[in-house]
Amino acid sequence: LSEAYAVLDKYGEDAVPIAGSTFFMGHREELFDEVEAVVDIKRLGLGYIKIGDGELRLGATTTLAEIEHSSELKNSPYRVLPETVSELNIKEVRNVATVGGEVCIAGEVDLPTTLLALDAEIVIGSSKGERSLPMKEFHRGYLNNALESGEMVKEVRIPDPGAGAAASFQKFERTYADLPLVNVAVRVNLNGMMEVDS
Repeated sequence: LSEAYAVLDKYGEDAVPIAGSTFFMGHREELFDEVEAVVDIKRLGLGYIKIGDGELRLGATTTLAEIEHSSELKNSPYRVLPETVSELNIKEVRNVATVGGEVCIAGEVDLPTTLLALDAEIVIGSSKGERSLPMKEFHRGYLNNALESGEMVKEVRIPDPGAGAAASFQKFERTYADLPLVNVAVRVNLNGMMEVDS
């Protein structure tokens, strides 16, 4: 991890950390014209799903397929997460796309919408240490996030929604392989309060 941070520091905004690489493809090459260093973070121990101490922790390199097939998540208050990622209809993408990548895109992807509804917190790492931001503050506009030079997403933390809470995710797209036109996630609590994010 320290080596990855050193490369991110050296190249600054011209470095891109990748794991699944599904966004770092030809159809997005205009976004990466100035890239001088690609930092592969797949083998840094950031692929995990941990429930405990009143929260869920998802490592940045955890794949969407790992979330989809996690029996621990399916039998927990966080079961909306496997439901959300299963809506991505392209299995090959689910197999390699990661939590960190989905969070960083700030575009037409599904997982961040559900993370908003669940009050997720994004843990950001760099050579200077860690900081965290609520999901609602992490996206700064289309394809723009709150990462600063030398930083990368390390983890997503989601508080326990509490007994009796429930959540759901739905989306609308034109065709099977399209990005969503609209997606929405909702969380309902026992006290009658409801939160909707889209």
